[in-house]
Amino acid sequence: MKQIYLVLIALFISASSFSQLVLTANGSGAVDVSYGASADWSLYNPGADPVVLYMWVDTSMNSQNIFYGDAWGGTLINLTWDGSAHVGTINFNSYNWDNGGVMPTGTTLTDFNLILRNPAGNAQSGNLLATDYTYSVSVLPVEDFENVNINLFSFNNKINIKGLNSNENYSLSIFDTMGRQVKSISSNTDVVDISELHSAVYFLVLETVEGNTIRKKIIKQ
Repeated sequence: MKQIYLVLIALFISASSFSQLVLTANGSGAVDVSYGASADWSLYNPGADPVVLYMWVDTSMNSQNIFYGDAWGGTLINLTWDGSAHVGTINFNSYNWDNGGVMPTGTTLTDFNLILRNPAGNAQSGNLLATDYTYSVSVLPVEDFENVNINLFSFNNKINIKGLNSNENYSLSIFDTMGRQVKSISSNTDVVDISELHSAVYFLVLETVEGNTIRKKIIKQ
């Protein structure tokens, strides 16, 4: 099955900070879009016009190192008013860019640019970065638990957690690059078995009982 890997979850941006536009990686190579909830038009006020998305992906934002983009009057994503917000879905698995075509299977997409506008293209928002408006199921602060050092020992399929107080309880969630939670535990041990996980990139979210949170990216060989 064709699949585009979205690494937008790595940013862990709080949706409440940017409530006018919310992009959610839905775990299947697609992104759900919501704009204008609670009549917040601070990015762009469409008035009575429909809202569409114009998008492009710079070479540095994808693993193919190819520019993907649309003509200003070309392919657009329509956002439909559902009674509370303008909503729609971007399916990167099948999206056919005017410049670049369909992204190859296995492409990793770390970010993309978008503009909210009307269909005529004569009223629009500024240039927006997707990762500024993307969030996961967890709303996390920036790393504030710097004394914790999480290392992955790929030869024995374990994560070794160093820096916690003795017998300190914590919860650990592991997400893949699609934003899916693949493992979740609550423990006070300093070793976590991940032998059941495939070789890939993962994101760790560790939270202590005191409310301190740290996030780390790991690569399981």
